[in-house]
Amino acid sequence: MKHPDISQETHMLGDDTVQRVVRAEQCEALAVRHIAHVLHAFHVAHLLATTTDKIEAIAHSVGYLNPFAFSNTCKRLTGFRPSDYRAKPRT
Repeated sequence: MKHPDISQETHMLGDDTVQRVVRAEQCEALAVRHIAHVLHAFHVAHLLATTTDKIEAIAHSVGYLNPFAFSNTCKRLTGFRPSDYRAKPRT
């Protein structure tokens, strides 16, 4: 039996169904990336709170080549610069 190519399959399914499948896959990919970003942020917060490593060293350890980009990303995502987060009292 010959398998239909993707254009034949999409024609059989209909454009609406194909678009819904594509949107669902995109949403799933976004959800996975969001979870990865949240876990990454928790890891960064843990390093800032529990180590005395320089912020530049932490930036490099989590994959940033530029510590200023790391600082700007932290500020954008959390509202705190890494040094401010580190100085924040813990309860």
